[in-house]
Amino acid sequence: MTIDLKNELLKITDYWLETWQHKSPKEAITPTALPNVPFNTEDKAEFAELHVLSGDILRITFGSPDDNTNRHTGVIRVKVNVRINTGDARLLELASIASQNLSWKVFNGIRTRDARIYNIDNVGSWRTITIDVAYTTDYNF
Repeated sequence: MTIDLKNELLKITDYWLETWQHKSPKEAITPTALPNVPFNTEDKAEFAELHVLSGDILRITFGSPDDNTNRHTGVIRVKVNVRINTGDARLLELASIASQNLSWKVFNGIRTRDARIYNIDNVGSWRTITIDVAYTTDYNF
């Protein structure tokens, strides 16, 4: 079996959209911009961007036919954006929530590691921070 990047993207996107919500009422913490999907930021006070970056493929077991396993690695990257000149408190709060939602989780065959929060920057009219979470998933063939 070869890796299925589309399926990985769908699993991660579904998990993100499910966990990036308030407990009650059940609504998104912020809107999320998804890769290659139109998204208008003009009417937003804050939003998140979700990116899934493919990594290496490692052979982790050797066996008879149909008993070999490859491990695919990648990075879930979330960029959180708030309007510039509104302070960093809300930006850091959102980054912490994103980190907690994604760190050390197992869902739909995806295993994540600890989040790395970095790169606070001004981009246009936005103050942005990046959260990277390494993940792995295994494929048997």
